[in-house]
Amino acid sequence: MARRKKPTPLSSVRPGQQFTLEEVLEILRTFNVVVEPEQPTQEVESQAESVPEPKRLYTVVEAGQRLRIGRTTVYDLIKRGELDSVHIGRRRLSPAEAVDSYLSSVGHHRAA
Repeated sequence: MARRKKPTPLSSVRPGQQFTLEEVLEILRTFNVVVEPEQPTQEVESQAESVPEPKRLYTVVEAGQRLRIGRTTVYDLIKRGELDSVHIGRRRLSPAEAVDSYLSSVGHHRAA
């Protein structure tokens, strides 16, 4: 049977000292702090089950991945005005609608 380590007195604690979980629990019990595990709330469970919201803006790389083309080609499409984009700070972003619109226009050109 393993001997239980005697809890460290708080007066000998140094700044930056690390404790095991058992030591932390023992310290909390010393101050009569309740350390019972909490049950997850309904809100936390519903967040975990929710589906992430689809993106509204794509970076140049993400737009390229969605279109299955390279980053340079995306910049060329933007320069030629075939793909809409906006500057936000130093970032160039394309709205999801613009990427979808470009995809559908490419499909119409090939069908014709």
